[in-house]
This record gives sequence, C-alpha cells and structure tokens, in this order.
Amino acid sequence: MKIQSRGGKKLGILNNVKRYFTPEQFLTLYQAQVRSCMEYCSHIWDGSAKYQLDALDSVDRRARRLIGNDLKVSRLQSLENRRRKVACLAVFYKIYFGECAQELFDLVVPISFLPSNCELPKESAPLRC
Repeated sequence: MKIQSRGGKKLGILNNVKRYFTPEQFLTLYQAQVRSCMEYCSHIWDGSAKYQLDALDSVDRRARRLIGNDLKVSRLQSLENRRRKVACLAVFYKIYFGECAQELFDLVVPISFLPSNCELPKESAPLRC
C-alpha cells in the first residue's frame, strides 16, 4: 500500500533526527508529516482488506514506540479510532446535512418520515393515523 510505505519512510526520517527534538516537538512533527498523510481520505480506504489496514496500524504503533512518553502517547488517538469513527462520521454528517458539494448531496435519497402518531401498515392494511 503506497500510503503505508510513504508513512513508514517519513517516520524513518523523523526517527533519524529524533535526537534534535523534544518529545513534544517530535509528536507535533509526527502528527503534521506522517499522521496527516495516513489520515487523508481515510473514509475512502476504510473498507480495504484487513491486512492493508493492519499495515497502516503498524506504522502508527511504531510511532507510538518512538514517541515513548506515556502522557503524550495517551493524548494521541489510535489511527484505527480516527479512521473508523471520527473520519467516517464526519463525512456522513456533512453529506446528510448538505454541508458538501451539491453533486454529492444530490446522490442522497431523501427519507420520507411518517408522523409520530402513525402506525406502520401491515402487509395490505391501510395506514392509520
């Protein structure tokens, strides 16, 4: 996976220059250079095969070992959490409430809601309100 190899290479470079930065600075560099690359459009490739997602998570675990400080690592959400929960929900929210491109919003089929005092019809019974 190209994203995983790009993230791994960037993390390797950061590891080589780690001694010049404090753990806080290293965390900031990781988030800006590596993490942003691996989170970009994560809602699109979230449905990829498990072995591909595991490869991305391995880069994230390696970075957590390099950062080291438990306090700083605990502040950092796992990539899986960001990918599966936050990014996908954010995209769903934007599409559902029309905060996206009009072409994308037009793909969403409108849902017709029944009034709250209506019963769902049985197989051939009429709707009663």
